[in-house]
Amino acid sequence: MSVTDYQANKWLEDIQSVWVGLHFSNPNINGELATEISGGGYERVSVNFTNPDQRIIWSKVDAKFRGMPASTVAFISGWTHQFNGRMLWYIPAEDAERVQTGQTYTVKAGTLAISMG
Repeated sequence: MSVTDYQANKWLEDIQSVWVGLHFSNPNINGELATEISGGGYERVSVNFTNPDQRIIWSKVDAKFRGMPASTVAFISGWTHQFNGRMLWYIPAEDAERVQTGQTYTVKAGTLAISMG
């Protein structure tokens, strides 16, 4: 199926504001909530994205996860709500990174990009 630029951009507009979460393994294979990091001060972070441009949106702000538990960040996801909700998308982290207890893990603005090929 092919879609027009108009339709692709409309779909991207629907996910311009999401709650970003972190996972220690692939949430599609091992379960959305089962693989999400938990404990310490971890909670999902609200992130807004740019307006669609050529079928792509980019994160506009840093997503800072403060007070992390000791864990490895392997995947990043977008959710409908801060707690529970539905996962909308997920991507592998650029490099799986080990985080120590109490550290802040940051996903820099502009590094999350969602496209509708």
